[in-house]
Amino acid sequence: MKRINWLFVLVDKGKPTQRWLIKIRSIQQLIAYYNEISNAKQKKEDLDIQKHNKKSDKKIDVHQASLHTNDTNLDEQMKALATNKEIYLDSNGNWTTEPQKEYNFLYRKYPAFPNFTKKDISIKSFNDGVHSYARIGDLEVREGDKIKWDTYDEAYEACLKIIGQNDNEEEQKK
Repeated sequence: MKRINWLFVLVDKGKPTQRWLIKIRSIQQLIAYYNEISNAKQKKEDLDIQKHNKKSDKKIDVHQASLHTNDTNLDEQMKALATNKEIYLDSNGNWTTEPQKEYNFLYRKYPAFPNFTKKDISIKSFNDGVHSYARIGDLEVREGDKIKWDTYDEAYEACLKIIGQNDNEEEQKK
């Protein structure tokens, strides 16, 4: 089976509701996600994607797959994907098919939600320090099409906007 690259998107940037969502675009990806969380939490039976999709070029039968889930939420998600909608899931398992304004994105080989802090910030300058590039952990920081800043401070401020609530919550725990 082909390895999945999980797409996380940052929504509501700068608002108290700022958060990362995982964007699911196919039934295969949804089943893989449920497999991942069931393995991690050991609360759900594994969904065997091979039973539903013996060859990657065959389509999954939504009705057949949903019979094995015993989960009405998953059934609704499968129906949404079958009608060409995208699903956005938050770290609490809440989901929506409503389009989201995406401020930043991150691909990961594992479905672990980003939880960045100031300690994860890395600013690099090249070309004799003319431009600064910012990373937060495995995320390349961007604002729209902008991926480089004129100063270190501008790059650092862009990072702080992405960390947002997460860093404030970490500070309050100390």
